[in-house]
Amino acid sequence: AKQCISDLNIITSPDRVKDDQEELVPVQISLIDHSTRKIHVPPNSTLAQLGERLAAQLNISASRDFGFFQMTQGLEMHRLLPNATVLSILTQKWAKLKEATDRTSCLLYKRRFLRVDECLDPGDLMHATLTYRQALWDYLHYPLTEESDYICEVAANITLTDHDHFLHYVQSGRLHEPGVLEQLLPAVCLNDQKRHRWSTQVLSRLRALQTRVESDETRLMKMSRVLSLLQRMRLFGAYWWIGRQSQTIPKEKEAIPGAPVQMLKINPKDPTAEYWICVDIFGIRFVSVDSTPGKGFQRGFLFN
Repeated sequence: AKQCISDLNIITSPDRVKDDQEELVPVQISLIDHSTRKIHVPPNSTLAQLGERLAAQLNISASRDFGFFQMTQGLEMHRLLPNATVLSILTQKWAKLKEATDRTSCLLYKRRFLRVDECLDPGDLMHATLTYRQALWDYLHYPLTEESDYICEVAANITLTDHDHFLHYVQSGRLHEPGVLEQLLPAVCLNDQKRHRWSTQVLSRLRALQTRVESDETRLMKMSRVLSLLQRMRLFGAYWWIGRQSQTIPKEKEAIPGAPVQMLKINPKDPTAEYWICVDIFGIRFVSVDSTPGKGFQRGFLFN
């Protein structure tokens, strides 16, 4: 019986089968779909080594697309962590952060960048699922307003993809209830019109969509259609922060020693404007915070 239990532990937790002399510590990791995984590794492991074990547990083949981020209590944005970061040192830093700010931090495993030209991989279902969930998370936290017709089309497709989850609200026509529209629309759009109007428009799009979609369509096909729609967003695949250009920089804060005195103004017509600072795999863009569909200032710089 003891041997059976030992064999079962080896099968269910192969990452724990190590030399008896080696110390292992449990590391809890959050995924973008709000689930968690626990991995046992030596405390001096790097995040790259931790990522290899997690990818093996999740059966993700293209693990190079993923990385670890710092998710801090009370902060919406996630901070990308270098692969060479040593787990024990990171844990110590987060303990000090907790003492100083009373904010806890944890590891989040997600895609480093989403691409506007990618498709969901049917041969790597966990990769596809986490990619879809991340695109959905980015959409719900999107900082700019988009055309209402487009937003309703996206929301209808999300509702169809997670049909069982939304079925009760769809049948009773109650998508407007608190906490439901928040799963279908970016928070920035909710104040554009009344909740009942959003609900009516989304349900109308959903009914039209159901007449066009085959009844035997797979979930992967539905997720792929949502992703394709989301890839049309102006800031798809970007990280963003809000900021304002500083016209004067103290000497001790100059990024480059002996920097030129002359400064390039992002928008000479409004040098003190606030921007969404957006970074993706192509470059950096500065988008005015009051941008609306077809209107607003934008300026970008390519990496290559």
